[in-house]
Amino acid sequence: MLKKEIYLVEENEDPIATFELQTTKPYWYNTNWFTVPDGPSLYLFHMAVLPAHQKRAVGRGVMEKIESIARERGFRAVRLDAYAAAAGAGAFYSKCGYKLVFTGSFNGVSLAYYEKHVSD
Repeated sequence: MLKKEIYLVEENEDPIATFELQTTKPYWYNTNWFTVPDGPSLYLFHMAVLPAHQKRAVGRGVMEKIESIARERGFRAVRLDAYAAAAGAGAFYSKCGYKLVFTGSFNGVSLAYYEKHVSD
C-alpha cells in the first residue's frame, strides 16, 4: 500500500461515495490516545456519501470494506476523526463499532477521534 490511496465507490457506474486511506499517522494525532498506541493502523479521511445515497447502508458497506482492507494488509486498527458536533458523523461511526478514544481541538475545530480493532 502506498502512503495514501483514494477510493471511489460506484453504483451502476455512477460515483456514490469516496474515501481516503493513509498508512502514515497524521501529525496532529497523538498515539497515546489509542488503545494500542504503537500497533500498525490504517487512517481514514474524507469519507463522503452522496446525499441521495445516504440512509441506504452505503456508508456501513464502505466501513466494512475499509476494515477488510485493513485486515488483508495486516493492520490492527482503523483510526479516524470526525467533527465533535451534532452535525458530525460520530454517531454513525459509533454504530459501526468504533470507540471514541479522545476529543480535542485542532486549529480551533473540535474533533472526536475514533478507533476500531480489526485484528489481534
